[in-house]
Amino acid sequence: MELQLSDEQKLILESAQRYATEEYTFDKRRKRVAEGVTIDRAAWSQLAELGWFGIGVPEAAGGFGASTIENTLIAETLGKAQALEPYTMCGVFPARLLTAFRQNEAAQAALENLISGEALVAVAWSEAISRGDPLAIETKASRTADGWVLSGRKTLVVGGDAADLFLVTALEDGKNGTEGLRLFLIGKSVAGLSPEGDKLIDWTSGVDLVLQDVKVDQSTLLASGEDALAVLSSSLDETAVVLCAEAVGAMEGAIEVTSQYIRDRHQYGVSLSSFQVLQHRMADMVMDMVLARSAVMCALQALANAGPAERSAKVAGCKAFVTRIGKWATSQGIQLHGGYGITEEYSVGQFYKRLLVIDSFLGRQDFQLERYTKWMISGLSAT
Repeated sequence: MELQLSDEQKLILESAQRYATEEYTFDKRRKRVAEGVTIDRAAWSQLAELGWFGIGVPEAAGGFGASTIENTLIAETLGKAQALEPYTMCGVFPARLLTAFRQNEAAQAALENLISGEALVAVAWSEAISRGDPLAIETKASRTADGWVLSGRKTLVVGGDAADLFLVTALEDGKNGTEGLRLFLIGKSVAGLSPEGDKLIDWTSGVDLVLQDVKVDQSTLLASGEDALAVLSSSLDETAVVLCAEAVGAMEGAIEVTSQYIRDRHQYGVSLSSFQVLQHRMADMVMDMVLARSAVMCALQALANAGPAERSAKVAGCKAFVTRIGKWATSQGIQLHGGYGITEEYSVGQFYKRLLVIDSFLGRQDFQLERYTKWMISGLSAT
């Protein structure tokens, strides 16, 4: 399968590659990690100036009317560059959610501020029990005379340590499942809201968000029930595909630094790249990268053409496949570096750590395989 890029898409890709080469060097990344900076707001503003946060947003909502394809091109480039800024989780994900509810004045204002880079929006949807299921929620939303009170703990909130706004899911007290699902948009300054925890294992942003009797107005409720679930499910699917593209970029980055290492490293008077067994290992890594990129293309087709059930299943299959082979390929990069591969002085280990983190987002490999298998079995049963 081959994806033919349009002239506009080629320009976006070239621009992203040029920016990443200039701004995301490994030395700069190490310096930021040493300083404890997960999200550089100046760098975040630069991404906004490039128009990247509005690329997949319709023109009617203030965006540039492109598609998820353009998002994947940028994400793959940033994955290869080991960017610390959470473009996918704090750019693509909240933009999809806010776009769906742009008829709400607060949501439209938040979307405009996200696109301009003035606001960083984090999505607090997962919990310890979620494992990828958007309806597995323990956070409670209790009605009051003039609004709601939210209580609970959200996990893996990317950007939660720096966010200005939060999109938060909860279950209305006394209701279960889809009927009880509620989606809120709340500001960081509301009383009772506090991030806890530190960075993820790849040094990127990711915290728990504790809500302790958080009182919000009725206007903060964006959606309920079926409407909330439909938008959340489709947004999760699109975000998962963009994450998979980022994983492909990490695979490519690991292949490049490993290839350079075995060319430069000598043993017994010859370059390591002259050993046939290492050539075969590198070839396997490249083949897996090509397969992963093809899986992303198939998932993009499903986003554009398939119904909700088929779309979600094919996206699940893509994420399970890409994270599995991505972890293998990047781990081979570490092995081919020998003992050096696990040290912080070499970038190859960070690619593997990023694959571990991507696997943990939006449901791990086993959850995604289960979703895909159920859809396959249902199709066989129908025939």
